[in-house]
Amino acid sequence: MKDLYILGAGGHAKEVYFLAERIGKWNIKGMLDLNAADPILISGKEVPVFSESMLDDIDGENVCLVIGIAGSVKILKNMVKRYSSKFEFPNLIDPSVVTCLENIEIGVGNVISPNNTITTALKIGSYNVFNIGSVVHHDVVIGDYNIFSPSVNVSGGVEIGDSNYFGVKSTILQYLKVGNNNVIGAASLVTKDLKNETTVIGVPAKKYEK
Repeated sequence: MKDLYILGAGGHAKEVYFLAERIGKWNIKGMLDLNAADPILISGKEVPVFSESMLDDIDGENVCLVIGIAGSVKILKNMVKRYSSKFEFPNLIDPSVVTCLENIEIGVGNVISPNNTITTALKIGSYNVFNIGSVVHHDVVIGDYNIFSPSVNVSGGVEIGDSNYFGVKSTILQYLKVGNNNVIGAASLVTKDLKNETTVIGVPAKKYEK
C-alpha cells in the first residue's frame, strides 16, 4: 500500500481526505501546505499538515499525491507541473459515482467526488476536479485541468478543452464546444460555443466585461 499526501489544507482538501479514506487504497499520511501547521480534525481524527518542502526529501517511488485544491486552475496546474515527474497522481473516484468505467477513457490525477454521475462513452483527460453532485452525460470529451464546482450539468456531446472553471450549478447545453481557460459563472446557462479565455455569467450566459 502506497503512502498518499494531499496537496492543500483547506476545505476541499478535507473532502479529498474523506474521499481517499472511503476508497481505502492508500496509507494517508496527511496534507501539505506551504508551511507546516497544526493538525486538522476530520471525522474525529487529527490529520497532520506538513510543509510542502518535505517532498524534496521523499522517494517518489512509493508515494502518491492528490490535488486538494478546487478554487484555482492556475494553482492546480502549477502543482501538477512541479511534482508529476516525481510522484504518481492516481485517480480518486468515489464508490458512489454512477458510471460505466468500462466505456470511459480516463487519464490520471482526476478527483471525482461523491454523488457524481459520469455516464458512458466519455473521454476524460487528466488532473480534472469534479466536485460533489455534478452530472456529465454521454459522448462528452473533457481535456485536462478543468475544475467542476458542485452540481455542474454537462449535457451530451459537449467538447471541453483545458483549464476551464465551471461555477456551482452551471449548465452546458448539448453538443457545444468550450475551449480553453474559460470561466463559467455560478448558475450560468451556456447556450453557445465558448472559444478561449472568456468569462461568462447569466441565463443565458453572456460575456462578462469588467
